[in-house]
Amino acid sequence: MSIALGLASCQSNPNESANTPPAATAQAPKAEITPSTAPSPDTTLLAAWQQFDHAIRAHDTLALQRLLDPAVGLWVLEQPGAMPRVTHVAHVRNFRRDYQSLPIFSLADQLMSCTAPVAVKQLPKFDCGQQTDSTSGFTREGCFVSAATDFHRLDVWPYATVVGGTAAAGKAAQARATRTILQTRFSFKFHFARSADGTWRLVFLDLRIPCSA
Repeated sequence: MSIALGLASCQSNPNESANTPPAATAQAPKAEITPSTAPSPDTTLLAAWQQFDHAIRAHDTLALQRLLDPAVGLWVLEQPGAMPRVTHVAHVRNFRRDYQSLPIFSLADQLMSCTAPVAVKQLPKFDCGQQTDSTSGFTREGCFVSAATDFHRLDVWPYATVVGGTAAAGKAAQARATRTILQTRFSFKFHFARSADGTWRLVFLDLRIPCSA
């Protein structure tokens, strides 16, 4: 309405005297300032994955922290020896990998180039016997996304060392995950869950490298 009135005031009126002083001329009302109507951030899994990929490569602590659910945090599964270790991470800046005590951003050197993982019904299978210097050992090479069905069946808790949290909390985070993204280069798996606000959050990192123990 205000914009329409403003436009109308700019039209010449034949009944007005040409000598009307400028002060007597109707002024176009200023458009009302309304709250921002910018679209909300993309809440798709692809957007969450791209946020993670960019944050790791840019060493952006804040962007990576925003990808975590404050109520869940991030759980990192590693295999430092014969037994696995699961670490609960509340703040990514404080986390150090078992491998050479490197920060989480060291993953930038190991991530494959993957802006859009290939959706598959089932993730490629792995076989140590098929692993060579040039092949990963998976039946397909690349970056894939699928339901977290296999991850739900993973039971490392009876023999894992849990750091920074409890096995019960770790199991709860594992149960929340509904999508898994696999990169076959190092066999890293990234498990995502949808939060109550509809956004996708990273809840589990599986940084185990098969056949290396």
